[in-house]
Parts: sequence; structure tokens; C-alpha cells
Amino acid sequence: MSKAKGWQAVSKTISSLVPPIHQPLPLSKRDSQRLLDALKTSFRSELDRQHGPSPNPLSGPKASTTLTSASASSAEKPDVPHRPTDVHLHSILNNPLLNQASSPRRTSGIGSPYDHDKEVFQQAVAKGLMTIPRAHGFLLKIFKTAEKNTLSQSPLYVPLQGTGAGLLVLQWLKASGQHNTYSWLSNQKFSVLLLRFMIAEGLDDMVWIWLERVMKQASSVNTMHSRICSDLLIKHFIAAHTCTEGLRDAYSSVIQVESMLKKNELPLNQLGDAWSLVAWNSTVASWKHAKAPVSLFEPFVAMSIELERRLHERAHLDLYHPTDPSAELALQYFREDDSFVKRLLSQWDPAAAPKMPPYVQRVMALGIDAANHLMSADRVREANTILDCISGIQNRIQEIVGGGSGELKPAV
Repeated sequence: MSKAKGWQAVSKTISSLVPPIHQPLPLSKRDSQRLLDALKTSFRSELDRQHGPSPNPLSGPKASTTLTSASASSAEKPDVPHRPTDVHLHSILNNPLLNQASSPRRTSGIGSPYDHDKEVFQQAVAKGLMTIPRAHGFLLKIFKTAEKNTLSQSPLYVPLQGTGAGLLVLQWLKASGQHNTYSWLSNQKFSVLLLRFMIAEGLDDMVWIWLERVMKQASSVNTMHSRICSDLLIKHFIAAHTCTEGLRDAYSSVIQVESMLKKNELPLNQLGDAWSLVAWNSTVASWKHAKAPVSLFEPFVAMSIELERRLHERAHLDLYHPTDPSAELALQYFREDDSFVKRLLSQWDPAAAPKMPPYVQRVMALGIDAANHLMSADRVREANTILDCISGIQNRIQEIVGGGSGELKPAV
């Protein structure tokens, strides 16, 4: 059959559904749906005649099926296309920028508590009103709803995997082309929250694809943009991993990122801030997280040498070893390296920076933990040595701020 005859068939199908032009328009909802179905069927048939069906068109690389497989794991699993024409048609009809904008409505009866907010999001996308700040607000709203629906008091335990919000935002970024420019990484709060949703929804494979891509760009082109994108994506991805009950995935991700940096011959210092954030959550904020296995903890700690991290971070991690905690490095630090704290305090101006320097905060936490460990081991004299150092730092802080002190915050 020729191409002209093929489209004649499409025209006849449409003519049988659409009334003559002199009759009132627009079509009813039912007729519109019938027209859409007919167009889909005829369009698919015509493309099949032109290009031919394929028995297994989706057997390509993992990257091309990430979003499809993620969609299939959501609450309502769509039918997975099996022909090239189906794939093409599916990508057109499911582009969020082409969705019809309908008024958001609250459905009665049993339904997902996220449905209304997701409808509002999709409506804004269809009208071209969606922005990064609005997408951030949408994710925050979904997070708050999920938080209300869980019995846990900790935000680390909020179940996000069933919301589908991360996939919606990811589809919008992809359809609008922003996922390739990585401009959204400049908004740290949005990007960390989005990556947290993506991890919960099993979409983190897409992040690894992004990381591989930006690292290759940074390695071959070596532009400031690609380097900044690589730095931000690493930092925000690892930060999202620390927002969970356990740090197992945070450790394994840091180790994998280090391997990728070496493979692409990029400087390891890109990983420094992310490593320090995980180290902070492993020590000062360890009460929020379950202990990681030794098999991940030890390689993570060993990275401190290559990353050229300060002695106090390694010393603090040694105190939190899952099976063999040690205060030896902490003792070494307070005997040899606390002069840096004194120099920082001498330069600190509380009027300009009300909170004490993060480095000082971390050293204070290290001293308290080391003294507790030594006291529990009946090493009282060594514990007192550290307590004397901490008391000296505390007295100096009291002199500077007049009796106040800053709240402990991550030293990153």
C-alpha cells in the first residue's frame, strides 16, 4: 500500500468520527477520546508499514530504559511498548509539556494523599508555569504529606518511595531540557531533595549516568562549567544519601565516586566536602543513623589519606569504628595539633560570624567523645588531658562571646 493510501485510511477514520464542519464544535469528551484512539491506531499502523516492527526494540543500554523501568515500578504500571512506533508514540503522548491542562480536582473515596498535589504540578507543567522554585515547593509539599502519614518522629524515616513525585519532577526536567544543562544543581535545597526522592523511588541509576557524563566532560573538555557541575552533583548526591536511617549507601557511593574520579583522571579533592559530610554524620550526628558494616566503614576511613583530610576527622572516625573504636589518634591530635584551634579562635569575630568556626565545633565534639571513651576504659589521666584542652578552648570561647556558644553544625 502506498503512503498516500495509508494516510487516506487515516482520513477516512477521522471523517467517520468527526461530524461535518457545519455542525457545532468542539467535540464531546467521548468523541475526543475516540478520535485520539483512532489517531493512535492509524498512526501506529502507518509507521509500522513504513519502518517495520521490531521484536525487541528495548534491548539497548540501561540508560535508555531508566525512566521506563522506573515508571513501571510505580503504583500504576503502564504497558511497556514493544515496537519502535509504540516507543515513539509513547514518548510523544507522555511528554509532560504536552499534557492537557485540566483543573485540579480532589477525588472522593480511597486514593493516594499525593494525587491532588501531583495534578496541580502536572497542570502547571502543561501551562508552562513550572520553575525550579515551584518544583521545590511541590517536593516539599509531598514530603510534608508523607511525613504526616508516618508514625516516625524522625524525617529520616519518611517513606518517599511510593509518592512518584521524584519521577514527575525528573520527567519535567528531561522534557524541558534542563537535566542536560544541570542548571538545577545551583539550587542546593531543591537538588538535594530531588535526589533524595529519586533514591527512594529507585531512580538513582539516572544520577550515576549523569555523574559519568559530567565527569567525562570535565575530563575531556575541562571547562569550568563541567567541573562545577561535577562538584555539585557529587556533593548533593552524597548529601541526599545521608538523609536516610543508615549510611551504608552513603559509604558505598563515596567509594564508587572515588573510583570514577580516578578512572576519568580527575582530582580527588572534588570528593572532599562530600566525604566530610558523611564523616560528620558518622560521628557527631551518628545518633541519627544505624551503624555501617566494617567492610564499608574501613575503606571509607582509609580514603582520608588520599583526600588529605585533617587529622581530627580521621581521629573522630576511629572513635566510631563499628567493632574496634580507638582514641589513639584523638590523643595524638590534642597533644600535637590543637594550636590550629587557638589560631582560628584568635581570628574569630562573633560580630561578623555569630557561630563559632565549624572546625572548632568539630574539635569540641571530638574531645568530648574521646574523653568519654577513655573514661569508660579507665584511662582517667589521658581523659583529663583531653578535658583540659577542651576546657581551655571553652574558656577562650566564653571570653570572646561573653558566655555564649554556637550550635554544632556540619564542618563542610
